Parts: sequence; C-alpha cells; structure tokens
Amino acid sequence: MEVELWLSAEDMAQLSARGIPGLPGTARGCRDKAQREGWPSRQVQGRGGPGGIKTLFRPPPAIAAAVNALPSGQEAEQTPDQSRAASDILLPEDDYQAWAATIRIAEEFVPIRHYRHARASAGHGAANRDAQPDALLFSKAFLRTIGARPANLFLVRVKGDSMSPTLQAGWTVVLDASRTAVSSGIYVVRLGEEEVCKRLEALPGGIVKVISDNRLYREYEIDTTQPGTDFAVLGQVIWFAGLVQ
Repeated sequence: MEVELWLSAEDMAQLSARGIPGLPGTARGCRDKAQREGWPSRQVQGRGGPGGIKTLFRPPPAIAAAVNALPSGQEAEQTPDQSRAASDILLPEDDYQAWAATIRIAEEFVPIRHYRHARASAGHGAANRDAQPDALLFSKAFLRTIGARPANLFLVRVKGDSMSPTLQAGWTVVLDASRTAVSSGIYVVRLGEEEVCKRLEALPGGIVKVISDNRLYREYEIDTTQPGTDFAVLGQVIWFAGLVQ
C-alpha cells in the first residue's frame, strides 16, 4: 500500500530542481500553486515555519507518482556521506567522453520536436509561423513516469512576463497536445490567430477562466458555448526549463 505523500513548499522546490514536472522552481511559487489549486494541507511541528509550525501539502496523483518513481532515497536530502562536492563531479573533457560513450541514446532516449522560433506568449499573444523543428532528447523512463507519449509532445518558448514567476520569458515548455480538456493547469491556447500560455480553470456552463500568474495582468473569462468563439486549447504544459538569471 502506498504511503500518502506530504511535502513542504521547500521540499517541492527541491524536487522541481530534480526534474519533477508541474512544480514551480521556488518555495513561494510552490506554496502559491498548492494554495491556489486547493491541495489538501496540514500543519506539523518543524523548522522553517512560523512559531515552529510547518505547512505540508498533499500533491496531485501525477506529481506524487513522479516523486515515488525517483530512485530510492532520491526524494529526500542526501546524507553527508552520500553527498559529493562540486569539485568532485566536474570532470575533465576526457572523462566526459568516456562517460558519454556509455549512454545508450537510441535505447534510452527519444527525440521531442523542438520549435525554437515558435513562442507561446505569456503576455498579450503572439502569432506563430515556424519551419522544420529541431529535436531535444528526453529519457524514455522519465516520459513513462509522467505518462506522456513522445508523439504528443512539442517544445516551444515562452514569450512575455504574464506567467512570471512560474514561467519566465525565454523559458522552454513541453506541451502535451493530447491534453486539451481543461481542468486546472497551464495550457497553450489559441485565441483567434494568437497563441497564449495561460493558467486555465474550468467553470460551470462552458466558461473558462484565463489566469496570469503575474498579478499585473487581469483575469478574464471566455464563454466557449457562444457561437463564433475562436478559442482552442492546443495542449497542457507539463514540463519547463530555463536559464537562471
């Protein structure tokens, strides 16, 4: 029987750095996401919280499954005898070549289509016209863990600041084109001829709330039942990566 997983905001930020999809890269972002999406929470005694009280959140099944799929012990901080100094892992080029030769690319990795010049606007929208895609390799085991099929995945870049701090301009996101039913999450949608990256929330009566994580941008709603509404969900964002500024 699986044990229920409860995580602090700091735990989630560390797991995000280890490649767990769907988690912001900062503790504040993780806390905001958990509260906004109504994750179950509880308070326990522990360091790091006001008055020695720490809030833990129970993540959704997809995130919990990704965490549970980590190699044993990886979800927890390493003990001192397991940790290694950065100087120990920064190998010279010859050592890299030897290590790289052991990686079985075709057996263990699969290419994902990467549209370097296509941008999902996290602002007021941008039209896209792109040519032949490049490719980025992803671990087959990782894609199985998050329940994604390579044929449904596309990489595009974020433009604009309306999804900050969750997504920054210039970051790359993985879009799963098979996930077009709106529940609660970040999606790329088409509005007329513009494509935007926004957080969506499904409301009763065919209403979709469009949310920007940057509070400088106002929320708005779209009635998908109205004739002539030129709105389409292109897919859900399931992973992201970007340079630390």
